[in-house]
Amino acid sequence: YEMNLEPPFASQYGPAGDTISYLFTIINSGTNTDNYVLSDSGSTWYVQFFDSTGINPVTMTGFVNAKDSVHFTVKVAIPPGAAMNESDSSTIYAVSLNNPATFDTSQLVTFSAGQPGGFPWYEPFPEDTLFSLRWLINTGATVNTEALNPPSPPYALNLDGGIDTVVSQLIDLSSQSGVMLSYYYEQGGSGATPSAGEDLWVEYKNNVGTWVEAGHHLGSDPPMSIFSQVNYLLPADAYHSGFQIRLRSYGSCVDCDDWYVDDIRIIYAPDITEEPLSFTETLTKGDSTTNNLIISNNGAGELTYSLSYSFVNSKNALFDQLRSAGLVEPASRSYSEDFNNYVDIKGSDDPRTGIPVTRNAGGPDNYGYFWMDSDEPGGPAFNWIDVSATGFDIVTDLSDDNYGGPYPIGFNFPFYDSLYSNLYIGSNGIIGFAADSMRSRFKTSIPTVTLPNSILAWLWDDLNPADGANPGTHVYIDTTGNRCVIQFYNYPEYNASAGDIVNAEVILYPDGSIIFQYLSIAPGFDVNNCAVGIENKDGTDGLEVAYLTPYLKDSLTIQFTPPYLWLTLGTQNGIVSQGASDTVEVKFTTAELDSGVYQANIHINSNDPDDNPLIVPVSLTVEPIPQYICGDIDGSGENPNVADLTYLVAYFFESGPEPPVMASADVNGDGEGPNIADLTYLVSFLFEGGPAPVCGG
Repeated sequence: YEMNLEPPFASQYGPAGDTISYLFTIINSGTNTDNYVLSDSGSTWYVQFFDSTGINPVTMTGFVNAKDSVHFTVKVAIPPGAAMNESDSSTIYAVSLNNPATFDTSQLVTFSAGQPGGFPWYEPFPEDTLFSLRWLINTGATVNTEALNPPSPPYALNLDGGIDTVVSQLIDLSSQSGVMLSYYYEQGGSGATPSAGEDLWVEYKNNVGTWVEAGHHLGSDPPMSIFSQVNYLLPADAYHSGFQIRLRSYGSCVDCDDWYVDDIRIIYAPDITEEPLSFTETLTKGDSTTNNLIISNNGAGELTYSLSYSFVNSKNALFDQLRSAGLVEPASRSYSEDFNNYVDIKGSDDPRTGIPVTRNAGGPDNYGYFWMDSDEPGGPAFNWIDVSATGFDIVTDLSDDNYGGPYPIGFNFPFYDSLYSNLYIGSNGIIGFAADSMRSRFKTSIPTVTLPNSILAWLWDDLNPADGANPGTHVYIDTTGNRCVIQFYNYPEYNASAGDIVNAEVILYPDGSIIFQYLSIAPGFDVNNCAVGIENKDGTDGLEVAYLTPYLKDSLTIQFTPPYLWLTLGTQNGIVSQGASDTVEVKFTTAELDSGVYQANIHINSNDPDDNPLIVPVSLTVEPIPQYICGDIDGSGENPNVADLTYLVAYFFESGPEPPVMASADVNGDGEGPNIADLTYLVSFLFEGGPAPVCGG
């Protein structure tokens, strides 16, 4: 008589008050038919044996032929009051009926998951430890303050390398529908950046106990300085009483591959609709109008949304012509992972070579900025502004790899979707509007979500205004004349030889225009290994002019032009409850537009798991101001006469047609016509020798 009991160890967890089932197998490895007595010891929770179906109670297996096997079920009842992670251990015995000396055992450990969590379920990580009642399993993860800009500061969950796993308590979704899993995640943050294969998985347990992927975030993606939100609509197999979520990451080492997760929610999903689906407007140059965008929520969950816009074409005819002809550089360029993973060693030469710049203009980026340089015929002219006599010198605030500021701009400077009244100057060839990482010498392609963001990279490289071989460096700021000029005088690179300097300046204007000018660059100055461009506040948009490639030279001007905001929105974000709507004013203004067709897109980002983002196309046709003769009310092309008076009388008193050009009937020039005062004025002119019509003053 010989036998084996499999598995030798088993463990499960389940909700308090529930019963957990284990399936065991006895293998009759002897030469005789046998029967096996089943029992347990050591358990304080109720244990019972059943046949393989789990339906019929048994105390023995029944006869099993030699070299055959039999299955049976062990059920453990978890007491209703068992707390989360309370456990019970027992030993399962299978003893030969014919030879009691032949037996085998298995160890059984059953854990209570406590009472299922209620719905809706929310984890903002409010403390520096995992709240034990919400999390059943934690291997390797911590809660700390190392994430950048968490949505519910200061804490976030940190999975930091190795194999980290956290599993939530059970959540009862058995009577729900239309539910979504929502969470925020950040790769890298202020910690170590994961690499390819060092990924983050977010999963849920379905109704048959299988883990199903709801989110998979790649370690090979760019590092992040802000959190990104994921909204995942749960499918039908998620609606059961044992629903759980699991977060796990893989890293090649502990404490070297950081992922952060915050604000995990199991909530009802919203359902967004927008009206209209597009806008088409036609206006005469100089006119404006408003329309409404209706954002409605037809779902059971609360809808949060944010609005932005991007411009498809500009008001600059030269740039639009170049773009139509394919004669502009792209807004950004793609580089391989190996290219971007170069480790910059201070004082060493960067061996990489970027993509050449072959055009004199580039863009637009997603927001609508474009650039053009002074080598383009009809482009910006080189016009050096020397402020060394009028500006204040801040060079003493700077040293190697540091920054100074904030310094006043002198006006509210519009940059992408924000206004700034102060700026910071980094010693390594960047100007920024936030202090974060402004000392960085680690130039990157533009845009990149890694810090620093919200920057003007006029010559981003390892520079040193305190270089001992080049005394006499100055950095002047002048805010007079309705512009802000930052002039870099005799500015050296790091570890430079005597005379390896650059003279350059950055000019900001109240309309958001930006000019980089390069007066002179010494032959020994390594100008080919820098980054030049602009980047928005979260590193998701920007213009790369040049990166690790020969481009900058003496007497060069680069002008960055923002889009003319002929489209503006009454709000940038909102919250809409179930069954409600928001009305957003959409304004069209043509004051600075030439005649033509202009296109833009309104972007609606929301927490709707199905329709995000939504894009509402916008088209504006600007018609030229019609030419007319003042007082030619009937549009005959003749000077004012009785026929025009008759036409105006019919319009006022006989429901006659309106004048073809309404402005032609404002004969008294008060800007309020046509009205009775204009009729009186015209009568006086025609019959009483009164003054001539003066439409428009």
